[in-house]
Amino acid sequence: MRGFTLLLSLLLLLMGCGGGASSALGGGTGAGEGDGNSGGQGDGTDGDTGSGQASTSLSYAERSAAQGALLADFHAQTGGTATAAGRRPMAGQAIHRGFADITLSGGPSAQSMNGDLDMVVNFGQGTLIGSITTLRRSDDVPLGGTLYVRDGQMGAGGGGTISGRLEGTLTEARGALDFDAAVSGDFYGPSAEFTRGTIAGSVQSGAGSLSAEGNFLAGR
Repeated sequence: MRGFTLLLSLLLLLMGCGGGASSALGGGTGAGEGDGNSGGQGDGTDGDTGSGQASTSLSYAERSAAQGALLADFHAQTGGTATAAGRRPMAGQAIHRGFADITLSGGPSAQSMNGDLDMVVNFGQGTLIGSITTLRRSDDVPLGGTLYVRDGQMGAGGGGTISGRLEGTLTEARGALDFDAAVSGDFYGPSAEFTRGTIAGSVQSGAGSLSAEGNFLAGR
């Protein structure tokens, strides 16, 4: 865990001038490990189109509205078209910032939540890592802990596909939620300006096993 967190922190420090996701994001938190409520802190620098404050203080409803604005921006810029084979950058790095929604079902701990997503995309190595922080339940109760995107890989040949794992533990009054899920999706836009995909897996809680399903959207 310490090595993984150090790698994230070093990458973000090296990319202090990295772009923001969009005006809908208003900045964003970093991909490093946080304190469970505030998340890891980013470089605080506004991106190419991002501005304003990080969304750590957003309620569940406010973040949902920001997600809707980002989705509208995504469609306006990409038309919902995935990055064509051979068009993904093959060198350099970028920070993609956005949001994630996750729904747990199948037991007494069933709930919906959303949070801030930060990903470090390494086009040269074909890898990505990241985190989901500042999560809140749909009843606006904050959840402690961070979820990490690990083992992220990009499709061969400059294609737009991405895959990885989502792992970590969240805490709430009812106990811990241990995540083990898969992340899959695609790059979108002429030069992979956005990432969008799904989350699917399981969560272990004190009340038993739950199913986890969700989606994410982030951009430069």
